[in-house]
Amino acid sequence: MRKLFFFGLATAAVVLPLLGGCSSSGGGSSAGSPPTSASGASGPHLYVPNYGLDSVTVYSETANGDAVPQRTLTGGSTAMSNPIGVALDPADELAVSQSGSNSITIYPAAANGTVAPARTILGGATGLSGPSGLAFDSSVDLAVANNSGASVAVFAKGATGNATPSRLITGAATGLNGPLAVAFDAAGELFVTDVRANAIDVFAAGATGNVTPVRTISGSATELASPYGIALDASGNAYVAQESGSIVVFAAGANGNVAPIRTIAGGSTGLATPTGIALDASGNIYATTNGDKSVAVFAAGANGNVAPVRTIVGTNTGLANPLLIAIGS
Repeated sequence: MRKLFFFGLATAAVVLPLLGGCSSSGGGSSAGSPPTSASGASGPHLYVPNYGLDSVTVYSETANGDAVPQRTLTGGSTAMSNPIGVALDPADELAVSQSGSNSITIYPAAANGTVAPARTILGGATGLSGPSGLAFDSSVDLAVANNSGASVAVFAKGATGNATPSRLITGAATGLNGPLAVAFDAAGELFVTDVRANAIDVFAAGATGNVTPVRTISGSATELASPYGIALDASGNAYVAQESGSIVVFAAGANGNVAPIRTIAGGSTGLATPTGIALDASGNIYATTNGDKSVAVFAAGANGNVAPVRTIVGTNTGLANPLLIAIGS
């Protein structure tokens, strides 16, 4: 069984086994393309990287049940290699972090099938080391969490090849130990989940170098336990998917050892090792449940031991170890 060697809890020796029974090797899809439907459907879409199949599957935002993806990006030409995170920029480009090759590949958002990247960020100067979560800021600069490198690299708009980051947040003062997912708020502050430190670090807009976070959410009251994906709503509230089995929501500006304002957890939620999280324009909450290869959708404002309003799950979905997700056009 393959393992996410860079994921862990308190110590670097801990590994998270890939769930769902996938036994294929990395370096391209070994299971072929899942069935796909027509690629021209309009409206927002849900983009899901599948670590277990070296693919990105794309669904209608309203998909439910054993839904066939509207598009599937997979195959040798795509250079997929254990993809973990996805992000979409305003120009309708799709960025995908490839942990198996320490690279970022960029495609047209409408790409389907075996399509080569339009650009690839790869090489020693990039500093990429276990790239995982991705996020674009308002200037279309791309932030990348380096899970193995305990850093966050930011690349300028249009970066390609062996590009040097325009900014690199790294060093003891940052507190970064196992950064996993990233998100920008409207003011340009950068939120980083740290799976090994059980913390959320917030860095000032434009931060670079060995800088101290402006805020850190950490401590027993926070309920943080293996935080993975993060998403922010229009009010600046932070939603965090936790591999330990819950979704916690923190108020805008939260800092220190503070309790979540909401927690989605319990048997009715169906959350089985949730990893990725995203919000649609109505505030509905989408969470990948890595343990049962599904995406659970909760109503806006959901709290407590509540059932999803929809769940994308089944053999036709093409989901296999789904991780950090995004919603876009």
